[in-house]
Amino acid sequence: MAKKEAEIADIKAKIDKTEVEKKLSVTEAVKIIEKDRDNLAGELKNKETEKQLLEKSLQEKYSTELRTKDEIIRMKDDETLVLKI
Repeated sequence: MAKKEAEIADIKAKIDKTEVEKKLSVTEAVKIIEKDRDNLAGELKNKETEKQLLEKSLQEKYSTELRTKDEIIRMKDDETLVLKI
Protein backbone atom coordinates (compact mmCIF):
# COMPACT_ATOMS: atom_id res chain seq x y z
CA MET A 1 0.00 0.00 0.00
CA ALA A 2 2.81 2.41 0.81
CA LYS A 3 4.36 1.68 -2.59
CA LYS A 4 1.14 2.68 -4.37
CA GLU A 5 0.87 5.86 -2.30
CA ALA A 6 4.46 6.69 -3.23
CA GLU A 7 3.69 6.08 -6.90
CA ILE A 8 0.60 8.29 -6.64
CA ALA A 9 2.62 11.01 -4.93
CA ASP A 10 5.31 10.70 -7.63
CA ILE A 11 2.71 10.99 -10.41
CA LYS A 12 1.12 14.01 -8.70
CA ALA A 13 4.54 15.62 -8.39
CA LYS A 14 5.20 15.04 -12.10
CA ILE A 15 1.80 16.51 -12.97
CA ASP A 16 2.49 19.55 -10.78
CA LYS A 17 5.93 19.97 -12.35
CA THR A 18 4.40 19.77 -15.83
CA GLU A 19 1.77 22.37 -14.91
CA VAL A 20 4.44 24.72 -13.54
CA GLU A 21 6.52 24.26 -16.70
CA LYS A 22 3.48 25.01 -18.87
CA LYS A 23 2.69 28.15 -16.92
CA LEU A 24 6.30 29.27 -17.15
CA SER A 25 6.34 28.67 -20.91
CA VAL A 26 3.11 30.62 -21.36
CA THR A 27 4.40 33.46 -19.19
CA GLU A 28 7.63 33.67 -21.20
CA ALA A 29 5.72 33.61 -24.48
CA VAL A 30 3.39 36.35 -23.27
CA LYS A 31 6.35 38.51 -22.23
CA ILE A 32 7.90 38.15 -25.68
CA ILE A 33 4.62 39.04 -27.37
CA GLU A 34 4.09 42.01 -25.05
CA LYS A 35 7.61 43.26 -25.77
CA ASP A 36 6.99 42.95 -29.52
CA ARG A 37 3.67 44.76 -29.13
CA ASP A 38 5.28 47.56 -27.16
CA ASN A 39 8.06 47.91 -29.74
CA LEU A 40 5.51 48.07 -32.56
CA ALA A 41 3.45 50.62 -30.67
CA GLY A 42 6.56 52.75 -30.21
CA GLU A 43 7.44 52.48 -33.90
CA LEU A 44 3.89 53.42 -34.85
CA LYS A 45 4.02 56.47 -32.59
CA ASN A 46 7.35 57.50 -34.13
CA LYS A 47 5.93 57.11 -37.64
CA GLU A 48 2.88 59.19 -36.70
CA THR A 49 5.13 61.94 -35.33
CA GLU A 50 7.29 61.77 -38.44
CA LYS A 51 4.18 62.03 -40.63
CA GLN A 52 2.89 65.04 -38.70
CA LEU A 53 6.25 66.80 -38.98
CA LEU A 54 6.36 66.12 -42.71
CA GLU A 55 2.82 67.45 -43.15
CA LYS A 56 3.68 70.59 -41.19
CA SER A 57 6.85 71.08 -43.21
CA LEU A 58 4.96 70.73 -46.49
CA GLN A 59 2.24 73.10 -45.35
CA GLU A 60 4.81 75.70 -44.37
CA LYS A 61 6.69 75.25 -47.65
CA TYR A 62 3.58 75.69 -49.78
CA SER A 63 2.33 78.57 -47.65
CA THR A 64 5.61 80.35 -48.22
CA GLU A 65 5.46 79.63 -51.95
CA LEU A 66 1.90 80.94 -52.13
CA ARG A 67 2.82 84.12 -50.25
CA THR A 68 5.74 84.63 -52.63
CA LYS A 69 3.52 84.14 -55.66
CA ASP A 70 0.92 86.51 -54.22
CA GLU A 71 3.65 89.10 -53.63
CA ILE A 72 4.93 88.69 -57.21
CA ILE A 73 1.38 89.09 -58.56
CA ARG A 74 0.83 92.17 -56.40
CA MET A 75 4.11 93.69 -57.60
CA LYS A 76 3.21 93.01 -61.24
CA ASP A 77 -0.22 94.52 -60.69
CA ASP A 78 1.42 97.60 -59.16
CA GLU A 79 3.84 97.74 -62.07
CA THR A 80 0.99 97.51 -64.54
CA LEU A 81 -0.83 100.35 -62.79
CA VAL A 82 2.28 102.51 -62.90
CA LEU A 83 2.72 101.84 -66.62
CA LYS A 84 -0.89 102.76 -67.31
CA ILE A 85 -0.52 106.07 -65.61
